[in-house]
Amino acid sequence: DWSSDVCSSDLEKLEIARILTSLPTIDPHPWQGLPVQEWVQRTSRSLKIQQMLCALFRVSTYANAPEQYSAGAALAQAQLALTTGVQYLDKGWKSMVDGLRACAENVGADIHTGQRILSVESGASAHEIRLADQTCVRARAVILAVGPSDAAALSPHTPTLANWAKTAMPIHA
Repeated sequence: DWSSDVCSSDLEKLEIARILTSLPTIDPHPWQGLPVQEWVQRTSRSLKIQQMLCALFRVSTYANAPEQYSAGAALAQAQLALTTGVQYLDKGWKSMVDGLRACAENVGADIHTGQRILSVESGASAHEIRLADQTCVRARAVILAVGPSDAAALSPHTPTLANWAKTAMPIHA
């Protein structure tokens, strides 16, 4: 019985049962912006129950940053996970990446991997990407598979990107 491993007292078992049965009916909207950690602490005083709720949110949101992400978003995602289940990609994320790559190549995209980018300069109708070997590539659109701060550093003359990088909050999933 999982509850005897998680909850040591009958009161804790009753409390976790009450929380889990009420979870599908909780309106997540009032909890938007409140960190998950704070919601969990308001919901139960039991450390074991708090840990269990954090584990539930971790599994249903694919993220482990309860002090950063919104309890409203986590509640909505947990409700989806509890009602419709969690879906996983057949053959993992690599199958999705391979499929995206094939689609991009089919419409004429050039994909450059394993090359360090020195800079991305944006013009009115095209972008110029300078690679570490000093090669320049021109493109109508660019996708950089890097974090916001790295993207902003590569394209220092793009204020929108710089502003986004300043406010972006990484959550590792």
